[in-house]
Amino acid sequence: MNRDHVLMIRVLTLIYGAGIFLLSAMSVPPGPETTLPGVLGWDKFQHFILYLGFGILLGISFLEFEIDRHAALFFAWMSGALYAVLDEVHQSFVPAREFSFFDIAADWIGIGLAVVLILIIITALECREYRKQRSH
Repeated sequence: MNRDHVLMIRVLTLIYGAGIFLLSAMSVPPGPETTLPGVLGWDKFQHFILYLGFGILLGISFLEFEIDRHAALFFAWMSGALYAVLDEVHQSFVPAREFSFFDIAADWIGIGLAVVLILIIITALECREYRKQRSH
């Protein structure tokens, strides 16, 4: 990726993180009030999807550093995981909101899936390139 694309991805990652922060700062965030039985609820799905997107942006951002891809994706996951915890702590100070380990778990699963998907895509592209080179 050229420098402009790298910068754009990193800025998008920061904006996305700020968006998560702003949603957490709302006493009543936007979205349906649907809940499912038990601990699973619509809000857990929202956390999962939100952090899946954040994880993809973090993963791409960290891959642009000149380090091993596994290390880059590990740092992406760790950064997202830490952000999720700090976000829940921040949320605990917002009226009508509370700290939830289940929210953190949904966030971590979303980030983890993002990292795994990125790794699968990279591996598939490398295999395709390898087969292409071998056939010539």
